[in-house]
Amino acid sequence: MSETTISPKYQVVIPKAVRKKLNIKEGQRLQVYPMGDSIILSPKPESYTEKMLGLGKEVWKEIDPLEYIRQERLDWDKKYER
Repeated sequence: MSETTISPKYQVVIPKAVRKKLNIKEGQRLQVYPMGDSIILSPKPESYTEKMLGLGKEVWKEIDPLEYIRQERLDWDKKYER
């Protein structure tokens, strides 16, 4: 079991062995849960948006996105003209 001390500013240092085991990085956010007489610190999961950021970027390598959207809108208008 690891031990740490609360600083005068109520900060705690997570012991290196724990950081390493949980792969906690500098700047990473943690969620804090009170549980009875204990405090639970848990790594905050990445948001869905952050996980999806950049996914599929290789698809757009040879395509101008603005031109692609313009063409899609034209095709949409032609398909659903009234």
